[in-house]
Amino acid sequence: MSWQFTLFLTLSPLAISTLILAIYFTQRHRSTPGVSAMIWLMMVILGWVFFDTMQLIAQTPYWTFFFLRVTYVFIAAAPIVWLIFAAEYTGRGKGIRTRSVWLLAVIPMLTILVAWTDSLSNLLWDYVFYIPQDNLLSFRVQFGYWFWVHAVYSYTLVAIGSFWIIQYYFHSIRLYRRQPFWIVVGAILPLVYNIVFVLRLIPGMQLDFSSLVFAFGSLAYVVGISRYHLFDLVPISRSLILDHMRDAVAVLDHEDRVIDLNLAGQQIFDISLRECLGRPLSSFPTVWDQLAPVWEGNNPEIEITRQKNGDIKTYETKIIRFSEKNVRAHKTLLIFHDVTERAALLRSVQELARTDPLSELFNRRHFFERINLELERFRRYGTGFSLVMLDIDHFKTINDTYGHLVGDQVLIQVAEFCRQTMRMVDVLARYGGDEMIFLLPETGPQQALEAAERLREGVEQLAVFVDGQAMPVTISLGATSLVPGEKVSLETLLSRVDRALYASKNQGRNRTTVWSAPKDG
Repeated sequence: MSWQFTLFLTLSPLAISTLILAIYFTQRHRSTPGVSAMIWLMMVILGWVFFDTMQLIAQTPYWTFFFLRVTYVFIAAAPIVWLIFAAEYTGRGKGIRTRSVWLLAVIPMLTILVAWTDSLSNLLWDYVFYIPQDNLLSFRVQFGYWFWVHAVYSYTLVAIGSFWIIQYYFHSIRLYRRQPFWIVVGAILPLVYNIVFVLRLIPGMQLDFSSLVFAFGSLAYVVGISRYHLFDLVPISRSLILDHMRDAVAVLDHEDRVIDLNLAGQQIFDISLRECLGRPLSSFPTVWDQLAPVWEGNNPEIEITRQKNGDIKTYETKIIRFSEKNVRAHKTLLIFHDVTERAALLRSVQELARTDPLSELFNRRHFFERINLELERFRRYGTGFSLVMLDIDHFKTINDTYGHLVGDQVLIQVAEFCRQTMRMVDVLARYGGDEMIFLLPETGPQQALEAAERLREGVEQLAVFVDGQAMPVTISLGATSLVPGEKVSLETLLSRVDRALYASKNQGRNRTTVWSAPKDG
């Protein structure tokens, strides 16, 4: 065993120097996430090495056991500090809060309490054998059951931290992968040695070199810092980026099942990642029903709508398919960008483009768009329709007598009454001046006449006041219908309804005339 003493005492100053060097290199990057925890980790290991060395050079059982107890303060703290470092480095730092740290520290604090309490220390070390070695004093211990509780707990914390960093390694851009690689090397190799020693798997090895191995493991951190800019170039976690995006981002596997959804997506769709993970996109009908028509396209874009808090939200949705290297199955990326304001503005512009600003009825251009569609339906399905045209009686006289402001008010009130009286499916448009024209889908001649008469009688009852006195307003109307079997052009239809209107005006106004074909002879 003497060579083990000699080797330990020879390597101990080197280990301490290595740790001091690593702390020096690291402390220059204190503002970087994870650096403070890394420094604390190396200081804990430094304390472990120092008091391990003090155990060996102590010459009495009292001081040997005293330094053993001090050593366990650092041994118990190391796994927690490692886990905090791993959390901060991989972007999980928000999950390790003060309360969580205190909960994690329960087992280590109990270990320290057991170590420093005479009546309980046998739970940690069942027997302690002191072995004189030249002028030094060594010892061997037989572990109590609490040691195994402490060991399993410590290995679990180190394993969790290492798993986070390994996971981070595989999610990092290839350029940055060497950084977490050296961190893992600096932790895993010493951990493996410690497990091997604790389980007594090395014949003849009586002295525990774990503190030295962990100390020299910090060389891996130095390599990462100096060679691969461990804390100079810190890549931002992709999950961190996704969770800070305002756009909702969903990732689907090759079977269109949800495998990731960022925070914005969880808020927009009112669902947690746990609730949607593994579910097929088709199980969300409000989204799938809108995406399905373009799903098989080549990276299509589509606008979808969703009701949220009583408001209709519009999202510009991009569907991007990609494949990972050496993996045949594709994945799909869905990006939902909120364009509600833009969509509302576009609707307003479109509304302005098809609306008459004074009467707020459709304008002439939109009327022709709609009647051409109705003609196409008539030719394909034989569904007839009717046209009604009206003219405000003596409108020029109203303008000349009372002024154009009063004339505008008359036009607005007549238009508003027509809009409230006609059906939702009817198309009401200002045709020009005081003339209005209405398209009545699936309406025959008799129905058109009845609708026109309702308008005429209602307008006659309107109260338009000028200087406190009611001014009578009447309208003249003409109507025509396109019935199945007819073959006429749009120009012919407009001519019909125009002639019917002028027939009403020529016959004394305030009446409705339905166009009828002139009789032969």
